[in-house]
Amino acid sequence: MILVVRSPAGSMEDLTKIRDYVVESLGVGVLVLPADMSYKLEQMPLAGVQIEHSEENDIVPKITAAEEKRMILKNLKAYRERHGLGSYAALVNEFGGGGRIFTVETLRGVADGSLKLPIEDWRAIGTALNKAVAADE
Repeated sequence: MILVVRSPAGSMEDLTKIRDYVVESLGVGVLVLPADMSYKLEQMPLAGVQIEHSEENDIVPKITAAEEKRMILKNLKAYRERHGLGSYAALVNEFGGGGRIFTVETLRGVADGSLKLPIEDWRAIGTALNKAVAADE
């Protein structure tokens, strides 16, 4: 888990000062943020991942397609573990794959490694999983 602190746009020097403040505060055990800042705990891969700022000033992990597929596969298996038999059907019916069509058979093939898909289909599965997890919360 990592802590993502969103701050109003500022210079890199300002952002560095904010980062240092957050790190120091967490070391003490108390983090106080002004009203115009927010935070969120994110689960992101750390090993071998580069972080960059996007145009919207959000933090975006830069990972390879293979790493992205492994993360989606891990999340798919965890979803099945949590929700049991019938969970793939519920995922397909409720969340439909983010604009791309996939079936229960697709999910089974992905989970057992017997089906190869393009990254766009993996991302559709990832989008559906993200929606399902958000709905669970």
